[in-house]
Amino acid sequence: MNGICRLCLEIKDLKMSHIVPKFVWRWVRNPVPGGLRNSRTPNQRIQDGPKAYLLCGDCEQLLSEWEKPFSEKLFLPLHDPEPVTKPIEYEEWALKFAVSVSWRVLIFFLNEGGASNFTSLQQKLSAKALKTWRQFMLGKIDSPGRFEQHLLPVDVIASYQGPQISPYLNRYLVRNIHIDLISTEKSAYVYTKMCRLILFGRIEEVHPNQWVGMKLNLRHGNIRPRDYHIPAGIADYMNRKANQVKQTLDSLSPRQQEIVNASIIKNADRIANSEIFRAMKYDIAYSGRKAFKEEKNED
Repeated sequence: MNGICRLCLEIKDLKMSHIVPKFVWRWVRNPVPGGLRNSRTPNQRIQDGPKAYLLCGDCEQLLSEWEKPFSEKLFLPLHDPEPVTKPIEYEEWALKFAVSVSWRVLIFFLNEGGASNFTSLQQKLSAKALKTWRQFMLGKIDSPGRFEQHLLPVDVIASYQGPQISPYLNRYLVRNIHIDLISTEKSAYVYTKMCRLILFGRIEEVHPNQWVGMKLNLRHGNIRPRDYHIPAGIADYMNRKANQVKQTLDSLSPRQQEIVNASIIKNADRIANSEIFRAMKYDIAYSGRKAFKEEKNED
């Protein structure tokens, strides 16, 4: 398909580009009882996530140069079953990769008309963020400036006391892939959840001191066990989204539920040693039977 590449702005043969990189979908597929599903059409299995004709072959190759080290040196180590006990180092490819993902997700939502929750100022800043991120990826500017990237590693909630949390929260935290544009009146972010990594592409923030420990550095840095601080609203948002995922799974048709059950039986040994089973154990510990699909009473 010929068109204008959104990165180099030249008329070229465009490739179908993954919005969330393919390596993330490749990792999450194994094992998933009954296959991958999305919230819009839960009764249809999918192979991977949304795509769009965004980039030419040369620009796809440029992005892949950052995806490869990010996948091998950050994503996979942070998804190892063993907990991270020492710093995992990164170099300038990490910020380049993060910018490329936030850029793709923002374009995707703007093309789909999905920024209605943004204020008029935030919509103007979104256009500026796209331009800044594009120039940074092409090496025309030295940094993304105010449009920072913040990376939050997440895992199961090992210990918790407080208000009731979603009966699906731990599975959402470790397994789900989710993209969104999130905002308040004074803050706006591109939200990209890649299983146990959450990327926040900043568009507007009037209280930056609420974010501690997550900013990706320009040249080098590390991800390590430490205290991370996010606004309380972000935690509430993730809890709500986990509830929505739970509602989606509860809405599966009887036929699709049979497929899921058959897959669980067939892959019982692998699932028993998987991330999804580990997360489910914590969901059960906090929520009991609510962690399972709700049975509908038939009159």
